[in-house]
Amino acid sequence: MKKSIMVYLLCIYMLATNILQILLLESKGDNFDSFVKTVIIISLILFAIIYSFKKNINISKNDMLFLLVYSLTIILIFITNDLSNSSILSLIPYIYPIVLMFVFLVLFGKEELTEINLVTIMKFMTFYVLYMCIYNFIINYDSIININIVTRSYEMNYASFFNNRNTFAFYLVYGLCCSFSLFNSFNQNKKIYLPIFLFLLLNLILTLSRTGLICVFLFILISVLINSTKKQKMFYFIALLLLVYSLFSLPQISSFFEKNLIRSSSGLSGRNEIWSYGSNLLKDNYLLGLGFNKPIELLSNSYLSTSSFHNTYLTILLYGGILYVIANIFLWLQSITYVLFIKKHNKKIYYIMLGFILIYFVYGFTETQVLFFSSSVSFVSTCFISLISKYINNYYNNYNKLSNEGK
Repeated sequence: MKKSIMVYLLCIYMLATNILQILLLESKGDNFDSFVKTVIIISLILFAIIYSFKKNINISKNDMLFLLVYSLTIILIFITNDLSNSSILSLIPYIYPIVLMFVFLVLFGKEELTEINLVTIMKFMTFYVLYMCIYNFIINYDSIININIVTRSYEMNYASFFNNRNTFAFYLVYGLCCSFSLFNSFNQNKKIYLPIFLFLLLNLILTLSRTGLICVFLFILISVLINSTKKQKMFYFIALLLLVYSLFSLPQISSFFEKNLIRSSSGLSGRNEIWSYGSNLLKDNYLLGLGFNKPIELLSNSYLSTSSFHNTYLTILLYGGILYVIANIFLWLQSITYVLFIKKHNKKIYYIMLGFILIYFVYGFTETQVLFFSSSVSFVSTCFISLISKYINNYYNNYNKLSNEGK
């Protein structure tokens, strides 16, 4: 079967959003990063327009209507909060979501993905994250083999080529979910994907991401309980028993997990202070928020000295208030509707996509991943939550129409 153009486009764009890190190049500051993002988005627009004219693509009126409403919402947020201080750099966060939505939901809104296409994307994600993990081990080899001497979790900062371990952990979660699905649900070569899964899991443990581990556990739980054979369920049950046994019977392992992963004494690792600061910023700004630039500027210049609110829902409220929350709720409901439709035709894909939606909402409580935003993390979420489900939904919709016409 011929591969969909979306397989190439989604994978290439995921690479493009991390092009500096992949090539091991250091960022030259906000201006340079913005320049790179601008080049990427202009290239994407030009390709999409040329492809659309060449293929004579029909645009869905519903998709176009939603883009119009979404764009007007963003324009209203911009006029309210950033119009007086507008510059090219301040415009980019507003332009990016509109352009991404125009390209992927409107111009390519009727493209299709099959089960084989989904497997290809998952293989790409698995090996993409594997590359990150190999690099992580190369640059941190000495400290990893001496990990037993670590006394505090903050001494460990295994982040591959990213600026922080939270971003690396995010990619590991999606890499683990994809690699697990490949050998558990799609019967791909277990001799290849099971060792990769275990290697990625080791890297995730080293990032000390509690939310990441919870998300992977929930995804596997859904797959094992609903989307596995009796033989597979028995295998995972035995593996879980061995894991629990090792945690409680081996002092070194149990001590490492208690001090560095569970970290009961560290609470929310300072996130509660960040959330409290963000909540205070919301006062009198609930309707239209503070805009897409000001919240991060205020946070970065505050005593907290961080650039993320570590909460998707709080970030959305701060960016655009209740109005922008409503726009995002529509996106979430749209994705859930697509996944529910897929259930009628392919329960295997349905449970996998349901798992991705679940980890998106769980991850949203401790990390920021706003759909259709410019960051690499946001695009991965957009890809697995919104776009893939839409394109698979298109395939089965068209399959139904062809089947009915043939009767």
